[in-house]
Amino acid sequence: MSGASGSTILNVNGTPTKVEVEISFEDIDINGVAWCEPVRKLIGHPAETIRLIGTLIVVAAICRESDRSDHALGALRMARRMTAGSVRSIGESIAGIVAKAGPNAASNDKVEVVSYASEPLKFLRLLNLKGIGSNIYHPGLPYAGLVGIEGFDGRPERPEVDNVSFLIVVDGRVAAVVPMLVYPDHVASWIKWVEGMPGMPAEVFCRAPSDRRLVYKFLGPYLKLMSRSYGIRIYSIQEDAASFPALSRSLGSHLHYALEVWDRPVVDLTRGVDAIYRNVRKSYKSSINWGRDNLQMRYLSGSQLDDARVAEVLSALRKAQEHTYTRYGDAFNRQLFDEAVHMCKNGDGEVSISYLRDGEACGVVITSDAGGKSYYALGGSTLVWENRSPSHWNVFNAIQRAKLRGNQEFHLGRLFGAPISIDGYGTRKASKREIDLTFFKHGFSDNVESRYVHQIPTDAI
Repeated sequence: MSGASGSTILNVNGTPTKVEVEISFEDIDINGVAWCEPVRKLIGHPAETIRLIGTLIVVAAICRESDRSDHALGALRMARRMTAGSVRSIGESIAGIVAKAGPNAASNDKVEVVSYASEPLKFLRLLNLKGIGSNIYHPGLPYAGLVGIEGFDGRPERPEVDNVSFLIVVDGRVAAVVPMLVYPDHVASWIKWVEGMPGMPAEVFCRAPSDRRLVYKFLGPYLKLMSRSYGIRIYSIQEDAASFPALSRSLGSHLHYALEVWDRPVVDLTRGVDAIYRNVRKSYKSSINWGRDNLQMRYLSGSQLDDARVAEVLSALRKAQEHTYTRYGDAFNRQLFDEAVHMCKNGDGEVSISYLRDGEACGVVITSDAGGKSYYALGGSTLVWENRSPSHWNVFNAIQRAKLRGNQEFHLGRLFGAPISIDGYGTRKASKREIDLTFFKHGFSDNVESRYVHQIPTDAI
């Protein structure tokens, strides 16, 4: 079995750390850098982070010298994500390899893959866009938020995240759009809001049903190539019930995967308010009625959301979430707040604040609207006298208000993952916060949007 060895010295806070690595080329060629033995035994252990970065740098050098440039790129990009681009020499090495790279091996005379990472101008031209979002999600926005929101900068440069979104172009026209990001945990998905929680699974948006078969046939081989050059350990990709199992069959001929069912509750707003209320969990109804009778509501949108009001909303929201974060930890995401409030400023949504009769704020819900779908973006409430929770009324009221604004559906948040899911070749158990939140949201509708989520480890593909 052929292989090579190498070493490097990392200077961390003035302390030199020598890292020695021995690799098998057979291991690299079969499993890729992300799953090769020297990386696999260190990854997932925070105490070994420095040694892992050093290992990736050495592996990249060995791969580059042995004419394995894709694997060298994968190792360097893993190291760049882990260091948030703070090591200049890593970025310079990546640029040097990319400059010598040949044409995309996944393309042919009929089908072409255009990656935003390598051909951003061509990517934007084909979609007739000026820029894309890499931090925005909404179920009603085109391509789940990839096109961004007018007037909102949702694509700040983040060296710890690789935007590998790509197009599949057939005979010169865009047949499919695949928004995708790779995070520091080396998982490729779509938007992730909270570190340690799963990101929204990526989705393959076929522009015409007739293209699906050809697109899926091309997808598996391209994912295989990309996993090598970006050091991707796992792909998380969703498929809707209408197209299932076409993607599964395609991936099955190229990749191995675990299949999970994720869902989220969706309220049909084309029904009357009484019908919507009848579908609410019975145990919620007394709290809804109490909130309707005892809380005062304030609604903000459009020009009402000036800087002073936005600061007031943020303060009220953070206060309303104190109880939750005391129990589960602070998972607040300012980017998500800014995105939702920006849509409300544009008239595409609403901020609602509930108050006790003495004027004290006790709850906030922020909903955003797009494509006939209203989306519960953020919310929180604090327990009031006799341990009453305003949350049931606040959410139900937001559903009613979304109906009045002319929406057809109310989506109660992001897709919720399975309580026990795949994490590499292990399992991940949902946190108490995720389980409680999922249970709470499902109480407002027994109608769910289900997605089949493929968790695809990239070794031996």
